[in-house]
Amino acid sequence: MAFTASGHSGEYHWLVEFMLDATTLRYADEGISLQLATTTGAFYQGRLPSAGAINRDLGNLLEGKETISTFDVQLDNQDRAIANLIQTNTFSNRSVGIWLGEGNVKANYSEVFRGTVAFPNGIRW
Repeated sequence: MAFTASGHSGEYHWLVEFMLDATTLRYADEGISLQLATTTGAFYQGRLPSAGAINRDLGNLLEGKETISTFDVQLDNQDRAIANLIQTNTFSNRSVGIWLGEGNVKANYSEVFRGTVAFPNGIRW
């Protein structure tokens, strides 16, 4: 299901998922537990201190769609946990996804970006 802003929950969140060899790192704009399927869930650590701007485009056949004009993934590393992950995992050329949505069910989120990590130079597509 694609993300459509309903305004019902008022809980809009950015999610970033790094798919590494042995694990998937999940981060959000605030700590949030999401239901992934009927019996599974995941916790997204609140390590995204800022996010990009979202614009609403007219799209095809007057269907609105969200686009990202800028998005710079900055991770809160005050506790040095990210630095430790960088030392113990391979980030280079690994897949990263950015999701936008609302509420506590992953089906209410849409992937708005899929790319690869160009470590140490950031994320590219």
